[in-house]
Amino acid sequence: MRYLYILSAVLLLLSCKKEEVEPQDPNNEVTPPPTPIVDLSCHFIANIGGANYEITQNINGYDGLSHDSLYLVPSPSLSEAVYHFTMSSSSSTSSIGVKHGSIFFDNATSNSPTLNQFNNFFTNDTIPSYSSDGFSGFEFVFIDNLGSEWKSSETSVNPQSVQLQNVTVESGSNGDFVTYNCTFTCYVYNAGFTDSILIDNAALQSWYQY
Repeated sequence: MRYLYILSAVLLLLSCKKEEVEPQDPNNEVTPPPTPIVDLSCHFIANIGGANYEITQNINGYDGLSHDSLYLVPSPSLSEAVYHFTMSSSSSTSSIGVKHGSIFFDNATSNSPTLNQFNNFFTNDTIPSYSSDGFSGFEFVFIDNLGSEWKSSETSVNPQSVQLQNVTVESGSNGDFVTYNCTFTCYVYNAGFTDSILIDNAALQSWYQY
């Protein structure tokens, strides 16, 4: 009889065990698991005009920013999207930036490229040509300590190269991104093409945001 009592007690304890449930909020609704945040890091280093130049995220106020420029035209002509990335600081005049495009899309069906177009474009166009304003390739922009703007040129007679590496498609609660490393060498020119500066052994870690 004693064993019967013990068996009954064990069965009673097991029947009282509560099933595990998802965490709930104050409104008694199941809280979904957290969505990861894409870690966005940026850094730039190069030899500019014979001098070493380096800017790093969160050093001297520098940070990265990505945005796009949309050039919309009526269908059936195709609209274009050019993506930008800049590293700048509110406490420094000097900054750098790159542009890369164009992704073509029909403005009749969407006011921007689809996410698949965005991802496929950057994962496939890893050795772009140079293009003024980034319309059909890559452009590098340098703002010096005096605030003067210098840009690469698609018509440059000097050797220039660019390659995107480690291109990765990432999505999180902070958005959809393509992160990448970029190495390049080129000359940049002032507005009147009266002077130029060599950008040598440049390496950029950055991203484009969809």
